[in-house]
Amino acid sequence: MTCNPSWSEIASELQDFQTAQDRPDLTTRIFRSKFEQLRADVINKGVLGNVKSYMYVTEFQKRGLPHVHMLLILENNDKLRSPEEYDEIVRAEIPHYEEEPQLHHAVLKHMIHGPCGMLNPNSPCMKNGRCKKRFPKNFSTLTRQGSDSYPDYRRRREEPVTLNRRVTIDNRWVVPYNPWLLLKYDCHINVEVCSSIKSIKYLYKYVYKGPDRVAMEVHKGINTDEIQQYVDARWICAPEALWKIFGFNLYQLYPSVVRLQIHLPNRQQVRFYDHQMINDILNDDHNSKTMLTQFFTLNNLDVEARGYLYSEIPKHYTWEKATKEWNRRRVLGRIYTVSPSEGDKFYLRVLLNHVRGPTSWEYLLTVNGTCFHTFKQSAQERGFLEGDDSVRQCLIEASNLRTPIALRRLFVTILVFCDPTDVRSLWEEFKNYMVEDYPSTSCTTRNNFTNQLLRDLNDLLLLHGKQISDFDLPTVPLQAAEDNVVPRIIDEQLSFHISHEDLDAVGKLNSDQSLAFNNIMNVIEQGHSKVFFVDGPGGTGKTFLYRALISRLISIGKIVLATATSGIAATLLLGGQTAHSRFKIPLNPDSSSVCSISKQSDLAKLITQSSAIVWDEAPMVNRYALEAVDRTFRDIIGCDAPFGGKVVILGGDFRQVLPVVPKGNNAEMVAACIVKSPLWAYTNVLHLRQNMRSLQDQNFAEYLMRIGDGVEPTIRDDLVKVPQQMTIRWEGDDSIQQLIQVIFPNLGSHGWDNCYMSERAILTPTNENVQKVNDIIIDHFPGEYHNLLSFDEVEGDTNNLYQQEYLNSITPGGLPPHVLKVKKGAPLMLLRNIDLEGGLCNGTRLLCRGTYMNMLDVEVLSGQHVGHRAFLPRIKLKTSDNAGLPFVLLRKQFPVRLSFALTINKAQGQTIPNVGIYLPKHVFGHGQLYVALSRGVSKATTKILIKEGRIQGEEGDFTKNIVFKDILLS
Repeated sequence: MTCNPSWSEIASELQDFQTAQDRPDLTTRIFRSKFEQLRADVINKGVLGNVKSYMYVTEFQKRGLPHVHMLLILENNDKLRSPEEYDEIVRAEIPHYEEEPQLHHAVLKHMIHGPCGMLNPNSPCMKNGRCKKRFPKNFSTLTRQGSDSYPDYRRRREEPVTLNRRVTIDNRWVVPYNPWLLLKYDCHINVEVCSSIKSIKYLYKYVYKGPDRVAMEVHKGINTDEIQQYVDARWICAPEALWKIFGFNLYQLYPSVVRLQIHLPNRQQVRFYDHQMINDILNDDHNSKTMLTQFFTLNNLDVEARGYLYSEIPKHYTWEKATKEWNRRRVLGRIYTVSPSEGDKFYLRVLLNHVRGPTSWEYLLTVNGTCFHTFKQSAQERGFLEGDDSVRQCLIEASNLRTPIALRRLFVTILVFCDPTDVRSLWEEFKNYMVEDYPSTSCTTRNNFTNQLLRDLNDLLLLHGKQISDFDLPTVPLQAAEDNVVPRIIDEQLSFHISHEDLDAVGKLNSDQSLAFNNIMNVIEQGHSKVFFVDGPGGTGKTFLYRALISRLISIGKIVLATATSGIAATLLLGGQTAHSRFKIPLNPDSSSVCSISKQSDLAKLITQSSAIVWDEAPMVNRYALEAVDRTFRDIIGCDAPFGGKVVILGGDFRQVLPVVPKGNNAEMVAACIVKSPLWAYTNVLHLRQNMRSLQDQNFAEYLMRIGDGVEPTIRDDLVKVPQQMTIRWEGDDSIQQLIQVIFPNLGSHGWDNCYMSERAILTPTNENVQKVNDIIIDHFPGEYHNLLSFDEVEGDTNNLYQQEYLNSITPGGLPPHVLKVKKGAPLMLLRNIDLEGGLCNGTRLLCRGTYMNMLDVEVLSGQHVGHRAFLPRIKLKTSDNAGLPFVLLRKQFPVRLSFALTINKAQGQTIPNVGIYLPKHVFGHGQLYVALSRGVSKATTKILIKEGRIQGEEGDFTKNIVFKDILLS
């Protein structure tokens, strides 16, 4: 915010011969009054969103006008996350005079940069022939994420405007602004959105950059005085001098931050004068008191204080320097930084960041009755540090449960994901535990057991694209595959899963399913090639059709490869794998990508001999991934027909969530869809229309179709009315508790009930709200907490530039939290593809059967592997390139999170009979409302809580329904 000398409050007080420069006292007082009002608007009234913290600094230009740099950090629910939300707050265009005449004049008066460049080469912003502020900007039809961590705001190419009857300018010269603030305060107020963590350091640095300075050159001379001794001196103008005379604040920070002392026992710093005696200093009890020692004392005296960490104490208590005591108050605390090179002091800091209510040094050193000699040993025993033999401890914990099948799969998971350093010793120690379920006969020898175990482990490793020879394990002759025959492991996998239920499914198909089944089977039996797309809304039985097709083909000796875009959908298919895993699709494909499959590989032979490819949830995949598979198939098979002449059965629903394009706009998401691929021209669409999931509530099924097709009547901004039978009225945060009680009734008596947990969940759009709901429910869930901590580091950071508590505070999408709150019997959701053949894939819902320091004992709740037990180790996860971080975060943690609540996107592909939908804000993407509603089976068992659902003058609750109608199939 910059002072406007032409404000009416200033002009009305000037004499005829005066200008604003003649009354710095007046301009100072008026500006300060205006800013206090602006501060109340943005902080107290929240006109830009609810403010969590803020800071501002007042500065003064050389010409005398005051201005303020202000940084606002919004609450998580109010953070701007999409281009549409940016446009609601910030504009960078000249408004049309006919529509907004006042705003048009204000923008031309206050928010036009320069002009500079060719229009004015002598402008102060010019440096080396270019504008330091990078004006003029480029035209843009839509707001996009910028390359320098700030958005490229929408600047449409429109009719230029003449400025001051001399210069013609357009939207490229507009400084970003907020219309409401600009009109109210009638001055230059530059409003920007910080859309990436990369710009945080710059913002904090810029706010505190300090006042302007004047450089002076000092010469030696006969007559010197004090002024000549200064190399750098401040330029103090009249308004700045008066600002200080009036006693106005130059800066403010909220909340305040207190730096907390940290030191080892009797190793605190003591300040004293030269004339004092050392014995007197050492015997002075006042010198023995520090923030840390008095923290211990406070915990001994105050029961409430024991519930807080050391860093949380300043939120509730304040440090009095004179008395060296903690008294009640509220600020923020930061413990002084300690490098790992400082030894035990670093591990003391780790303990203080995780242990609540310590009462002494001995308290921190004691774990389960054992007093350790060092803080490092105590931290390791508490699980705050990764042990040198954590993998071995994981296998010890698992072997004690005597479940050899799960132990074998755990051993393979460790080989693939944990990079163990001494595989041979692990093998020798645990191989006997892994063969306990092998049948023994009189002729069985230990060597036979070992060979069979190696074969079984090799079969499991093949599913991950690895084999026994890749590790330091004994070699044994494995059963070789015959020429031109599918590798044994795949053949056994497909044959194993065929059941009578799947074989009988053909006779249970409805008319639409039968028509699709017969069309596809006719093409396969005649040996022709064709691409099908099975289009069906959620609940119309697409998976049932796929299973019938796959079982029929396998029963007549055909090979069919079952895949899906999402892991949870893949587990519902016979022998299913994710498409990326099955076909080795690049993570970020482009228009020329191919899959990593060589012509000589077993996978290439398998593809050549397969009769059909089933690909579920195809609308979720980027068109470039589909084209990469097509390009690879043509090369492997040597046929130029689509997909090398194979019968490919794609399936899904374009009413549901489309491909994710990081920071992409609506047009970019539509362009990434498979219907925009040249392959779509060769695709035959088969329609499923009968909703099998909602047979008992036909009105609900019809409502879902209207929502999915975008034909449900709307009012302004695409808002649709939710049936009253499904809504829970928002009456404050207590309404969340009401939603939880409806979806999870009598939760305390269902702690170990897998059927109860698998049939209910609460859906919400963002990870932040998922965490919020899960935290509320787990607090009411019976049982004892187990806080499982992650071990975090930055890839390539050998100098420990990033503090642990900062890394611990980050939870990007797709990564588990640093503190994983778990109770036995609680539902979890897997976040990585661990063992597809065993049903452990991204999105699988699990039930926690046991928690250990290095292992989780879980039971599968969804898919065809319901009831199977599995062991999960901590694995190393890393953030993706689009996580918005200036580094790659490596987090070693159990790859799960609580699943009382799920994101809407994660729930796609699942049926949840009792589903609650929590919308603190409206959905933000195509098909999200449809996906959330269609997880349920009826209006009676589907409940929706909308925080912003009430509209003045309208009856009932409304929410946004975003549908890109040009992508829907007719």
